[in-house]
Amino acid sequence: MKSLFVVAGVAEMLGGLAFVLTPALQATLFFGASLSGPAEAVLARVMGLAMMALGLAFWQGRTQPQAPTARGLAVVVLVYNTAVAALVAATAVGSHVTAVALWPAAGLHAVLAAWCAWSLRREL
Repeated sequence: MKSLFVVAGVAEMLGGLAFVLTPALQATLFFGASLSGPAEAVLARVMGLAMMALGLAFWQGRTQPQAPTARGLAVVVLVYNTAVAALVAATAVGSHVTAVALWPAAGLHAVLAAWCAWSLRREL
């Protein structure tokens, strides 16, 4: 699971950093929308900080992938990535959003979820 934690950690930290530094650009790339006010930019930045915190937790998991807590962290990776992939795909289909980065984000989260499920199953 070490590789999974590294990839998930780096992806979330970089994605989160992008939302913290350039929330308006990320809104355009991922949702095809602009941020209409300061509250929306703050919410995008808070989301970015949460993504960075998750990424840091995933990154820390790489140091002890066989520890008892690693399985719990892997479940978090699985639930988070499954939920994000489903939400992003539902948004794309239901709202007819065609932003440049929306489907790649859904795909990345789906791949990470599948990788995590495979890793967890292997451990049984």
